[in-house]
Amino acid sequence: MKVLFLDVNGVLCLGYTGTLNHIALQNLKRIHDETGCLIVLASSWRNSGRRLKVVEDALFQMGIPALIGTTGVGRSRAHEILEWIEAWNTMITTVGQLEGMLKAKRDPETKKAPEKDGLSPHFGHPRIFEWFVGSRLESGDLQVIQSWVSVDDEPTLKKGIPGNLVMTNTMKGLTGEDADTAIRILSRK
Repeated sequence: MKVLFLDVNGVLCLGYTGTLNHIALQNLKRIHDETGCLIVLASSWRNSGRRLKVVEDALFQMGIPALIGTTGVGRSRAHEILEWIEAWNTMITTVGQLEGMLKAKRDPETKKAPEKDGLSPHFGHPRIFEWFVGSRLESGDLQVIQSWVSVDDEPTLKKGIPGNLVMTNTMKGLTGEDADTAIRILSRK
């Protein structure tokens, strides 16, 4: 699975105007279309219901699937991203094991799995878990994260996640060249 960690200010919102830039959104859509990546919001916009809705609506209008989650609050943006990846991969592994245990414990006569009460561990990211236990679990298309990229204008990320960072210019946002770099990072094996 491929994941893009998205900042908003300086990436989609140029110069901190509060308005999303259509060209930057088109470049984000190209990244999604060419890689199939899923998007996690790693931005202060996650803390405002109004701003979060603006991002979700813009993604919907561009034909980009809904956010799969938001990062939590950590010591740094890099820490938040690495923590999210660890939580996701743990959840995929754990829920897969739980599903396997449930299948193994099916009643031989009814072919039904036992009730799942108590088998929904809290992973510290409720939005991820809500989405995860939906239709995607049944389709079997979820997996651990194979590649990821952070698209951000925050210079401190250069130290924490240098090989997975596409650094945007705050005044230009997500450019075509930035999109090309993100696609290359997400396409690495």
